[in-house]
Amino acid sequence: MDRDENMLVSKTRASLEELWLALDTFFEALTPADWQRPHGQDWVFADLPYHLAYMDRLCVARPIEQGEALPAAERVGLRSLNQLNAWNQGQFDARPAEQTVEETLAQMHGSRDGVRRILAGLSDTDLDRPAWFPLLNMRGFRPAKVGLAFCTGHTWQHFEEARVRYGRAGTLVGPELTHEMLNGTVPGIPLYLIVSTTGLFLDAFKARELDFSFGLHITDPGGGMWAFQAGEEGWQVAEVEAANTDLILSMGLDPYIKLRYFISDLGTLVEEGKIKASDEKALEVYRQLFALPDFDFEFPKMP
Repeated sequence: MDRDENMLVSKTRASLEELWLALDTFFEALTPADWQRPHGQDWVFADLPYHLAYMDRLCVARPIEQGEALPAAERVGLRSLNQLNAWNQGQFDARPAEQTVEETLAQMHGSRDGVRRILAGLSDTDLDRPAWFPLLNMRGFRPAKVGLAFCTGHTWQHFEEARVRYGRAGTLVGPELTHEMLNGTVPGIPLYLIVSTTGLFLDAFKARELDFSFGLHITDPGGGMWAFQAGEEGWQVAEVEAANTDLILSMGLDPYIKLRYFISDLGTLVEEGKIKASDEKALEVYRQLFALPDFDFEFPKMP
């Protein structure tokens, strides 16, 4: 297979290898006690490689390998956050109670090898082949590249969240890949609600009523500026050179991760000087957009 004619596949493979190396480097430093440390409200650190193992296997490798031949019983379509949470819990319930961290890590590496094997047999043209994708607004048959993009974004998000929860400052991922991952994840879910820097959601309808816009500026290498505008169909998010918005929130990568994944809150990090708000009055308007997520909301399927 000519590498020059398959630049997208090669780029995907390189991105995943960089992310997997960063994650392995982080995992290798954990002690037995660290693996049992809390990771958010419901997990310990030992749960993370198990989650990555079944997600890479069930949402990426097997659907791409099977294509349209994937059995109907495996074509899971998760329409709401509650359905997604219940499906995840079902996967954890299937884990043997006596499973060791070493066995879990072996499962994770096995799932990665499955993704590697798939990539080794793909050309750039093959990235448009249909493969089942189970999640939310993108559920259904999608081009294989959707599943692979999910694999990179999902791995990056969990790696960054884990290292920040653990207390390791500074990413192990290079600026180019960091920027690519931010550009794919900062917009969140492009509907009337979007994940905010508070762990809540930001209501686009409320923002439109208030004629309010804001910018997110991530200042570390690989960062950038994103402008959030509320339109008739919800949030419109674009990367910009400069944000002509009512408010700009500036922060490094680690504070951004802390806020997005509920590790800290906006007020605390503003007080600590970790987040700079361009306008105090506009910051108060921004707070008015906070909304609790509706976990039963069924995401409309994208065309």
